[in-house]
Amino acid sequence: MVSLGLVLLVVGGFAVVVFQIQLMILAFKTSTAWGWVYLVVPVGSIVYVARHWGACKKPFLRLLGAIGIVAAGVALFIPHVLAHPEDKVAECASQDDEISMSACTSLIQSGRETTAVLAAAHNNRGVDYNNARLYDQAIADLTKAIALQADFPEAYSNRGISYHEKGFHDRAMADYDKAIALKPDFAQAYDNRGNAYFKQDRHEQAIADYSKAIALEPGFVRASWGRGLAYFYTAQYEKAQVDLGRIARDKNDPYAAIWLCMTSQRLGADGRRLLAERAAGFSRTAWPAPIVQLFLGRTTPAEVIAAAGDDDPKEASRKGCEAAFYVGEHRLATSDRAARLALFEAAERACKKDDPAMVEALATQVELKRLRAAAGDRR
Repeated sequence: MVSLGLVLLVVGGFAVVVFQIQLMILAFKTSTAWGWVYLVVPVGSIVYVARHWGACKKPFLRLLGAIGIVAAGVALFIPHVLAHPEDKVAECASQDDEISMSACTSLIQSGRETTAVLAAAHNNRGVDYNNARLYDQAIADLTKAIALQADFPEAYSNRGISYHEKGFHDRAMADYDKAIALKPDFAQAYDNRGNAYFKQDRHEQAIADYSKAIALEPGFVRASWGRGLAYFYTAQYEKAQVDLGRIARDKNDPYAAIWLCMTSQRLGADGRRLLAERAAGFSRTAWPAPIVQLFLGRTTPAEVIAAAGDDDPKEASRKGCEAAFYVGEHRLATSDRAARLALFEAAERACKKDDPAMVEALATQVELKRLRAAAGDRR
C-alpha cells in the first residue's frame, strides 16, 4: 500500500502540473490580461475557468481527477511517513512480510534507534527474507542481529533455517544448538532442529526434538505434524496415528485425515472407510477435496493434477506440490519402481517452488531417497 501511495502521488502530481499548464496556456491565448489574472490573482484561475467554461471544461475536469489521485496517494503514503517510531516497531513485527520488511528497513535506516530495536529489526527482516527464500540476505541480516545482541536465540534459530536451506547443515545445527542453549524452553528451535534432523533421515533425533517442542507447547501443531511424519517413515504407524489423529480431530484437518488413511493402509486396515467418515465434515469443492476424493477412489490422478490450477501463482505452486506428492503416494502400491520414481521426481520439481518446510515437500524427499536407494540410484 505504501508503494501504491507513492505511485499515485507521483502520477497524480505530474497530471496536476500538466493540466494546470494547459489551463494557463488557454488563459494567455484568451488575452495577456487573463493570463496574468490566472497566474497572480489568488482566485483568478477559478474566475477564468467559470467565465470560459466551454473551453476550460475538459482540462479542468481532468485537473480535478488528478487532484483526486493525489489525495488518494496522500491517504496511503503520508500516514506511513508520519508514523511514530512505536508504530514502525509494531509494523516491523507484522506477519505480513511486505509491511514488516518496509517497516524494519525504515528502522534500520533511521540511524536513531536503540541497539535492541535494531537487533529486532534485522531479525524480523531476516525472517522476511527467509520466507522469500532470499537466504543470503537473510543470513546477512540475522548475523547483524546477533552481532548487535549476542544472546538472541530467535536470530540463531532463524539463521539456522537459512543455513539449512542453503545446504550448510553443520552451521545450521550449530545455530539451533546455540538457540536452545540460550533458551532451553524455546519450542520453535526444537521444532526447527527436528525438521533439520528429519531432512537428514535422522528420524529418531527428529522425534526427540519434536517431542520436546510438544512438551513445551502442547498445542504446537507443526511439531505434531513433524513427529507424525517421522513415526510414519520409521514404520511406527500406531504412534503416527496418534499424532495425526489428534490433528485431524482437534483441527478438523483434511490433510491429517488423508495421512491417517495412508497410515491405516500401511497397517493393512481399510483407510478409505476412516477417511470417508471424516470427509463428511469437509468441503466437497474447496482444495484439497480432489485429493480426498482420489483416496476414496472417486476421481483420477489426472483430474487431481488438473484441479490444482489456480489464478494465484502462490496457490497454484502450493497445490501443484501437494497434488504431485499425493498422486505419488496413491500410486505407491499399484505402480512399478520406475513409475513411482517418476511421480516423486515430478513432486520434487513442483515442491521446489513452494515452502521447503511443507509436509509434502519434506515427505517427497524421504520417498525419493528410499526409491533411489532401493535401486542403487544415488542421483
